[in-house]
Amino acid sequence: MKRPELKLPTILGILVVALGMVSGLVLLRSPLGLISKAAEEEVPREVRVTNQTDNSLTISWITQEAASGYVQYGEAEAAMDLTISDDRDQEKGEVGKYFSHYVTVRGLKPEQGYIFKIGSGSKLFGQGEGAYETRTGVVIGDTPTADVAYGQVIGSGGDPAEGAIVYLNLAGGSGASALVKPSGAWVISLATMRKEDLSAYLEYDREEEIEELNVTGGGETAQAKVKTGGDSPVPVITLGGTYDFTQETATLTPEAGEEISSKFSQESLVESEQTEAELQVLSPKLGEQINSARPVIIGKAPKGSKVTIEVNSTAKVVTVINADSSGDFVFEVPNNLEPGKHQVTVSTIIDGVLQTVTREFVVYAAEDGVPAFSATPSGELTITPTLKPSPTAVPTVAVTSTPAPTAAAATPTAIPTEAFKVAMPATDEGVPVSGNQEWTWWWLVLGGVMLAGGGYLYSRNGKRPVK
Repeated sequence: MKRPELKLPTILGILVVALGMVSGLVLLRSPLGLISKAAEEEVPREVRVTNQTDNSLTISWITQEAASGYVQYGEAEAAMDLTISDDRDQEKGEVGKYFSHYVTVRGLKPEQGYIFKIGSGSKLFGQGEGAYETRTGVVIGDTPTADVAYGQVIGSGGDPAEGAIVYLNLAGGSGASALVKPSGAWVISLATMRKEDLSAYLEYDREEEIEELNVTGGGETAQAKVKTGGDSPVPVITLGGTYDFTQETATLTPEAGEEISSKFSQESLVESEQTEAELQVLSPKLGEQINSARPVIIGKAPKGSKVTIEVNSTAKVVTVINADSSGDFVFEVPNNLEPGKHQVTVSTIIDGVLQTVTREFVVYAAEDGVPAFSATPSGELTITPTLKPSPTAVPTVAVTSTPAPTAAAATPTAIPTEAFKVAMPATDEGVPVSGNQEWTWWWLVLGGVMLAGGGYLYSRNGKRPVK
């Protein structure tokens, strides 16, 4: 008796089962059922380390599309078991997606090497096959007299460029940076900028030194040059433009066919004219959360008027300063404020009437000795606090190469200090989940059906007599 040959359904069933098992193994080894490849839009670009001190530094980068971001770091030759999220995420307590990413790492050791990787979207990125490397500076004894550059950045449409990053460089110094606030304002300390080797504060001419400014945000950039004597404030910078403020009449080179306009600056000028005889406190805003233990008080008053500023804290600070020829006044709190709520009262006499403005604000992170603005020269303090010599120096590296992706990041358990809120990405947008088994089961079911059909046909053919 001749046995029947295997029919086509049986062969197909065996092939389908084998294919289902192989594909199942591949899918189970791959997060989300796909071979793990980071989207090109989430790859960190223009990675820079700035604002290095003996105990802190800032890591920043950009992405082509808005993505969540964080930094995983640790001491050199040790595990990267610490994680810190974007400064804005720390402030809000929730994860956001940004084009420009800005992470400040604090609580570091002096003269210590550190390694780090960047979490962007659902992947963790290093430099090549390894991690990025950087280090902190030495402890410097005396803090120099405060000196800052500050200004405003607007987008090409005229709105404040919230979330853009301003980078500032001086010859012989390491770079500094600042995140642009919702109002478009930014501020960078020059006095505490260090030499390239971080061994000491940079010595520079406070009137004639050239500052180079590079701004990036939302896919747009801007460049500017300004002298140190004309950086308080720097004229308004519009993304998409190139400026030279070192000349008496600043020049602007717009993009081809672009008409430069500044809705923000025009409105500010009109407002200044209309409120010249009024007292205004522009910073801090009511209830503002400030990421500095030494905040700045900025406002407007009649030209040359005496302005009294009173900061109600553990140690009460009272000072009297004069508004300048434009009616502006700026004062930095000279001693560190404790984390928590504080109140500032600003007053002046206008037309024989005492005008007073009070603002409450929150210092949410204690940052030793980091000046936010320089005090107005005409100010006369009624107290003399002792400053802590903790600088806000700047980086040793500015990495611009595109990093290579490494293995997906797991949610870290260690947090650098209890003083900071760390918001980690949720599973659906950040840390990858385990493999997807759905397609494996579909292949196995299909193969089983075809095997059953083949077996049925085989059994029927086997009962027929063979001639």
